Amino acid sequence: FNPREYQAHNQVFTVAEAPSGLLYFAVYGVVLEFDGRTFRKIPVPTSWVRGLAAAPDGSIYVGASDELGVCVAGADGLPIYRSLLSLLPKKHLPLGNVWSAVWHDGAAWFSTNTLVIRIQGTTTRIWEFPDSARVKLASVAGELYLRRLGDALYRWRGGEFARLDAAPELINSTYVSFTEDAPGALAATQDGKLFRLRGDSVTEWESPLTTAVSSLGLLTLLRLRDGSLAAATLTSGVVLATADGVPTAHFTEAT
Repeated sequence: FNPREYQAHNQVFTVAEAPSGLLYFAVYGVVLEFDGRTFRKIPVPTSWVRGLAAAPDGSIYVGASDELGVCVAGADGLPIYRSLLSLLPKKHLPLGNVWSAVWHDGAAWFSTNTLVIRIQGTTTRIWEFPDSARVKLASVAGELYLRRLGDALYRWRGGEFARLDAAPELINSTYVSFTEDAPGALAATQDGKLFRLRGDSVTEWESPLTTAVSSLGLLTLLRLRDGSLAAATLTSGVVLATADGVPTAHFTEAT
């Protein structure tokens, strides 16, 4: 689908799937809902929408520029956006960029340059970091990970974020992606390096997929339902690979 078809900005930051199978896309100023046939716009009172997280009840939590909230059904049954800024202390406003949103352990989590915010019902807890950094939150295989660009990789443990011993490539990559890798998680850097996360252990996984995507720029890595891998690149489409990381197909606009 191109922007003329879905009638919104060409840059899509993330995608979330609700339990119902509906898909949600984060773009400029709106969340797009897609039912397999029709795109519906859910306006958000901001510019860039960067984070989406689907809750078990079908609510879609939204992180955006100076804004966070949730998409829920309105009185007519159609989705509407509801801001949750009123739950935050005024000293933390404006938020700046809300880089990511995830659903983990019965709560919505959001990350900004200096904050991690957890909202559970109407209860909010905030963790502050001393230095500003671009942040990625990921909930994978029952674990919550936090990567702060140029700082460290953290794992949620015992009610706090514990720093993990991770390679500089994983800490300093502009883009980092997390996906399932039973019995743990798999982290991928922009240059295609792959790291297996097992508890507090972080080890590099040498895979043929790294060679295939290293020059293309890896943006997002997903473990598909059949166990295979899909790598979305910055410059040349999507590369598919087996569960063991052996490339099997490369889809571009030309193919």
